[in-house]
Amino acid sequence: MSTTTSSPSSPAEPAKLRLGDLAARVDGRVQGREGKGLTGLRDLAAAGPDDLSFVAEERHLEAARTSAAGALMMTPKLVAALAEDAEGRDLLVVDDPKLALTRISPLFYPPPERSPGVHPTAVVEAGAVIDPEAHVGPLAVIGAGSEVRAGAAVLAGAVVGRDCRVGAGSVLHPHA
Repeated sequence: MSTTTSSPSSPAEPAKLRLGDLAARVDGRVQGREGKGLTGLRDLAAAGPDDLSFVAEERHLEAARTSAAGALMMTPKLVAALAEDAEGRDLLVVDDPKLALTRISPLFYPPPERSPGVHPTAVVEAGAVIDPEAHVGPLAVIGAGSEVRAGAAVLAGAVVGRDCRVGAGSVLHPHA
């Protein structure tokens, strides 16, 4: 995926994701500028010129009309309902905006990197097997006979009972 980067004088600016690249990621199409750079996802009311927002229902069309969002993600039906207000707007047209949002959210807000290993305050009962590439966070508990596979993360305070399997790449949150 292409990104445009910030200028050397302002290294704190986030990289911009191109609208055309986002469309390719979610099998959508762009109406407007494919090269439009976006740095975040925000709701219609809070969005600014570098943000992508989405409209999943007709009841949000009025907010879409007045939103300052740099681009809007919506269905073809909603684009038609937006009518002349859609002209001049950068749009990401998709069949299912909610599903598309789940696919592109990690591009704007990637999950934190977790180092492999077992935190010293974690409790790992006898007979439990932790893959060396797995992450077991502070105060997590892994029950006897359980297995945590490669790339899995058992986060701080999460509990895995006895004789359980945590699949590769899974993430367990506490109280889940």
